[in-house]
Amino acid sequence: MKRLLVPTDFSACADNAINLAAGIAKVLSAEIVLLNVYEHAGSTYTDYVGLDKEFRATLMNERLLKLRQLQTSIKEAEGIPVSVVQYEGSVKESIIKSSADNNADMIVMGTLGNGGIKERLWGSSTAAVIGASKIPVVAVPIEYHGMLPDKILFTTNHFEGSPKVLDPLFELAAICMAQVYIASFSSESAEYAGMEDRSDELAEYGQKLKKNYFDKSLVTAHLSGDKFENAIEQYIDKNNIKLLTMVTYQRSFFERLLYPSMSKKLSYSIKVPLLVIPAEK
Repeated sequence: MKRLLVPTDFSACADNAINLAAGIAKVLSAEIVLLNVYEHAGSTYTDYVGLDKEFRATLMNERLLKLRQLQTSIKEAEGIPVSVVQYEGSVKESIIKSSADNNADMIVMGTLGNGGIKERLWGSSTAAVIGASKIPVVAVPIEYHGMLPDKILFTTNHFEGSPKVLDPLFELAAICMAQVYIASFSSESAEYAGMEDRSDELAEYGQKLKKNYFDKSLVTAHLSGDKFENAIEQYIDKNNIKLLTMVTYQRSFFERLLYPSMSKKLSYSIKVPLLVIPAEK
């Protein structure tokens, strides 16, 4: 990972993501690309007469100045390369386009959880990026004030056959000298159909990952319960996990309609950073 894209709206939530991204970039000798998006909400008439266009230009210039001030402060505090970019349009589309334009290896962005209307709106932007991104995304909740994770949990019931899918996880674990935990989940609830007990397969999968990534300290655990989210949150609390990792898969429209993405749901409520890796690029 050589370039991290970090969207910011200059909020405390975005600052949390910047702090974590700066820590990762420092140990990786990577560059941070700060992105600010102006989501235009004007009308065709005001654009035509120039009123909205002039206001928009003023506002974007003010934001660009803030970006450059933030760029300077990060460079001085962390000693890492930082560049800035500014886009106009929808937040999700701008972040996805910027990640491609700037050859980013990872997106690190804040999420406010599900406390109120504002929180849900920003949380939905993060969830939308998770669903559309072709590169890993780290969603950093406002409650998280830690730096680099020393314990990482990866949850899976797919037992990913291609080890390269998990390269971002184990690269991050290596630079942070973090303990990696691998967990599968089973439930009799219809909501989690297909999440049957596969403890034996999990143990075999753990041995395979230990060999592929030269990680003898890797731990496997089988979780069960009525709800996946509750089981994961309890395990995180019990083991003091600092980063949760999941792999996302492309699904049909009807699958997405009937079964909302678990990674998106967790991005609204999780209290530790969530690393989401796309299975297919």
